[in-house]
Amino acid sequence: MIRRYNALLLAALVLIAAAGCAQTQQAWESTKRTVGGWFSGSVSAEGVDASELPALIVARSNVVPRVGPDAKANRAGTLRKGDRVARLDVQGNWVRIWVPNGNRVVWVNQEAVQAIPSGNSVTGTVPFNALPAYKVAAARANLRESPDPKASLVAELKQGAELRLLDVRGGWFKVADPVGRQMGWVSQNALGRSS
Repeated sequence: MIRRYNALLLAALVLIAAAGCAQTQQAWESTKRTVGGWFSGSVSAEGVDASELPALIVARSNVVPRVGPDAKANRAGTLRKGDRVARLDVQGNWVRIWVPNGNRVVWVNQEAVQAIPSGNSVTGTVPFNALPAYKVAAARANLRESPDPKASLVAELKQGAELRLLDVRGGWFKVADPVGRQMGWVSQNALGRSS
């Protein structure tokens, strides 16, 4: 495994050097995809980089998060106006969020948070168990670079493969594969919620 990793790393460095200064970034991105995301750092053994999730900002003062999507659920500390969090799930008027400060997963009313520009992302690693779990329900599913059936193929996923949901766009789910440490987009029709 170490020899393979070293060979792939050497190949990546050779590609980058050969590409020249103007094409270095393009060569690097291509190399990352070629080796299944090992170099990207977005999906690790611990979880997913929070910048891959939709970023939210707490829009009100002294927001009281809850342990469940209900105003009667137990309190889970407080959030300050301006705190940056990552959106994990939505259920009715409630948003499940990951709070980097304390590595907490809590629920807030959707009126308490608002979307922030992608350049203002949340930092940290969101553990896999905090993300909604899905399984490939179809005989196979194509993991693609973007939410488009014509986008480049990242990997072919087998039935039963467990994935973690990062985002939703139209009929596409952005998912992370904890086993293969890959990330991409899958048609919603190919997946089913994992229990």
